[in-house]
Amino acid sequence: MVRPPAPDSSPPVRPPYAPETEAVAGASQDAVAAPAPTGHVMRVLPLGTGLALTGLGLAFAGLRLRRR
Repeated sequence: MVRPPAPDSSPPVRPPYAPETEAVAGASQDAVAAPAPTGHVMRVLPLGTGLALTGLGLAFAGLRLRRR
């Protein structure tokens, strides 16, 4: 018979993406927390970055068409 491992006596480590455990003003006490994400978390670029890259792409395409 295999015995389960003994419980760890150290306090649990909160991941950096987990919210603080203190109650937020106006939040209900019976709210259910979302499960912690498993796997990789996607980093989302801000809207300005997408607009800048789109503008650069259009400018590059315009220059290429102008040279022909």
